Amino acid sequence: MFRDLEQETWRDIIRSLEKLVNIYEIGNNIVSLFTISLCRLLALKNILDDRGLILEIGPGPGHFTKKLLGRSRNVICLEPSPFLANLLLEKFREALDIILGVAERIPMRNESIATIVCTFSFRDFFNKKTFLKEAYRCLEPGGYLIIVDTHGGSSVIKRIFIHYIDLIGRILSKILRSQKNLLSGLSKSILEMHDPLIYLYLGLKAGFRKGFLRKFLFNAAFILILQK
Repeated sequence: MFRDLEQETWRDIIRSLEKLVNIYEIGNNIVSLFTISLCRLLALKNILDDRGLILEIGPGPGHFTKKLLGRSRNVICLEPSPFLANLLLEKFREALDIILGVAERIPMRNESIATIVCTFSFRDFFNKKTFLKEAYRCLEPGGYLIIVDTHGGSSVIKRIFIHYIDLIGRILSKILRSQKNLLSGLSKSILEMHDPLIYLYLGLKAGFRKGFLRKFLFNAAFILILQK
């Protein structure tokens, strides 16, 4: 049976992101072994300048959003957290449109988006199969879905990675005086991730006509590009 992220784990991740917002980028760099900038660059290089409307799903504090706005002024963000959405509004003012919502129900018209991009947010979607269908519905013919994320790699690497995240989470939680490990939701989301080949298969089954998958960082991270 296809398993996915439980909604309570999803809510826990959102709450943790809100608490970690001031050190979000530091935490991302540590957890990604300081490769997150390269991963974002990998996503950015696959976004063409003149492809029309770009939808970023799960922008968080907006570090990748800033790079997208450097590429195009036609960017919309879909963010489930009101707290983070307000933060984005304060940071980008008139330069950005922000929609409150979730990836499983994208509040956009059919065939209205040129590119959908998710950088390190896909793993937190609680129903990825539904999201892939929604992305297909919203994309223009020929449009692209670009996903960059981590799935932990092989079982041995995944166990090591989870222990590493747990350690970093305990350290960050002490710094922020939290009784709960603030990265416990991240650990769960990575544990529930399947091999990216499964998401490639589900994307093609949803209707995408072709896909490209590349793994990197000892196969613990990947970029998946699907074209409608």
